Amino acid sequence: MAYLPTIKILEELKARLDTLRTDAADAQSERLFQRVAYFGANRMAQAMQSVFASERRVAYLVPGGDTYTGRNDAALLVHSQRMTRVALLIADQAVDLDRDDALMGGVASVGILAMKDRIVDELMTTPFTVPGLAFVPAEGEPLVIEPTERKAGNIGRECWLQWLVAYAGSAKANIPL
Repeated sequence: MAYLPTIKILEELKARLDTLRTDAADAQSERLFQRVAYFGANRMAQAMQSVFASERRVAYLVPGGDTYTGRNDAALLVHSQRMTRVALLIADQAVDLDRDDALMGGVASVGILAMKDRIVDELMTTPFTVPGLAFVPAEGEPLVIEPTERKAGNIGRECWLQWLVAYAGSAKANIPL
């Protein structure tokens, strides 16, 4: 199989995130994310500021680079595999800023810990229709986004940065003599 185009990897991940519901057992429940969008690395600051938009639950996909591994299969054959990293930035806006609802969930919010667990579980248990595409979670960590203008009572937005690694295909090449 040839390497999957990075655009295809991002489109498949976005499509999967767009289908997730707040209740995994209820297909009629509210969408888990009100907005799923792409951002380039040079627009990461813009993506971070965008989490202060009116949407409560957002997910941003940022391409994070490729890693290639290779080996000789035979004297004249090289095998290469590509892994593509994607940064997934998720946020859930809690109505009550004095509580940990954005992190832990509450009456009006899902919570970023539950959202990232749902995503990781979904990616590991439900195969993609694209042959050879699979995502494996890598490191993840909480992240607080500060507003550009701090107003009274605005303590920033609790987010989660989850790195995902897509196994993006392999290729074989003959070594010319």
